[in-house]
Amino acid sequence: MTGDYRGFYPQVKWLLPNIAPKHVQLEALSRSMLGQQVCRHRFDAPDVKTIGRHGAAVGPASGWAHFMRMRLGKTYVALAEFLWLREDFGVTNMLVFSPNKYKEAWKLEAETSGVMSPVHVFKPDRNKAVEKFIDDHPDGVMVVNYEALIQPRNLLLIQKFVNANTFIVCDESIMIKNRSTSFFKGVHSFTKQVRYKRILTGSPIAHGPQDVYSQLRAIGALEGVNFYSFRNRFCVMGGFAGRQIVGSRNPEALGALLQQHSFVAKRPDWVDDFEPD
Repeated sequence: MTGDYRGFYPQVKWLLPNIAPKHVQLEALSRSMLGQQVCRHRFDAPDVKTIGRHGAAVGPASGWAHFMRMRLGKTYVALAEFLWLREDFGVTNMLVFSPNKYKEAWKLEAETSGVMSPVHVFKPDRNKAVEKFIDDHPDGVMVVNYEALIQPRNLLLIQKFVNANTFIVCDESIMIKNRSTSFFKGVHSFTKQVRYKRILTGSPIAHGPQDVYSQLRAIGALEGVNFYSFRNRFCVMGGFAGRQIVGSRNPEALGALLQQHSFVAKRPDWVDDFEPD
């Protein structure tokens, strides 16, 4: 892997004291927190430059997406961002939305990587335990499964944990691709209240470009752009009365849009990744 991380690594190695970050994780942090890219591709020459990130030339992005394939370490990137944002940018606590099967993994990885904050896994049938955690640890980390967002009483409970300085992360954000679901509506009701939010997934597209719309909305992108104008720009309509999405178009424009708001990492580009010296 090319790219000179030697100057950047000392700045961030304190974030997760028990983890030696890989180059792909340092690249992700550099993109989202500094607005810089250290290397654009594994075949590029070592390079550090400011990228054209939407909303800011430097400093942490308010909303950002880490589209990183499995086993490239996007969970650790999000945890490191939390510690960095808490240290330097006024973030107080962290709220993670996750598929139910990954909730305990978030708790384990936060604890083993050196995040010195209490972590609570949300369980809807234990409201008193949730309320006690919120009262006792307003600076903690809470992990909530998407299914919990279906119940209004859970939304009210989660709201007690959220303030403008909460860092919100949506893991496997493909879960909120449908703008009409309770998953997206619940997540968006919280992310629009906070300054810093992230979405994580291996690939943001399952069926077509329309999948991207709600995910970007969750991080504050596409303000003023309604779904139908987005769909008409990037999707081909057909079928009965022309109401079905049958294909995609303008891939270059979609790629440019995603580049403004995300870091994309595929395993073939980072197969020779290793911990920096």
